[in-house]
Amino acid sequence: MTRILVAHEMDLVTQGVHHVLATNSSCSVVAECHTLNDMLDVLKSAPIDILVCSEQIDPFQDTVRLTRLLRSTAPNVHIIFIGASNDGRLMRDLFHLGLSAYLHQGDPLSDCLPAAIHAALRGSLYLSPTANTEYIVAMQASAHHWHIDEEAITVLRLLAAGGTPNAIATEMKVKRRHIYWICDKLRYRFGAVTNTQMVGYAIAEGYISPPD
Repeated sequence: MTRILVAHEMDLVTQGVHHVLATNSSCSVVAECHTLNDMLDVLKSAPIDILVCSEQIDPFQDTVRLTRLLRSTAPNVHIIFIGASNDGRLMRDLFHLGLSAYLHQGDPLSDCLPAAIHAALRGSLYLSPTANTEYIVAMQASAHHWHIDEEAITVLRLLAAGGTPNAIATEMKVKRRHIYWICDKLRYRFGAVTNTQMVGYAIAEGYISPPD
């Protein structure tokens, strides 16, 4: 029996997941949550095979940070996100971090969720049709092949918090030219002219959260 945790801020979606899986005798929704903290508590205390989670379960967590948090909390759980992102580059990076599937909220849950669960259990990745289209476009765009790693995310967050490249280099204990190189790659990756514009794009695409 595949044990599923559903975590979404909207009752309509959690009820929809229950309805879709009601006829699947091999799957059981063992818990549902509506907040990040409740979800983490369940992941720490109950045996879960698959997490079906809203990428906006916590508005203060960007999608990249949320994925890292879930992977560190429950490294063996397959994560399926439901969200509204149209950025194939972000989906690529989420897969690199350990996401199993991404379902665009505009695609039919009844068709996509069973397929995503089946793929996750086989160790395959899955994208719903809308998400898959964006992913393919991103993979074909030669200008965006550079992967945004954890170091680059840290630089983005420090820039968003008001840090300068020189100050960031000091804080991260690396050479200034290394931070300037990362900033150059990030501006190229986001198609930005300035660091401020780049940070804005990174926030809009879900790589980092807006500064407090």
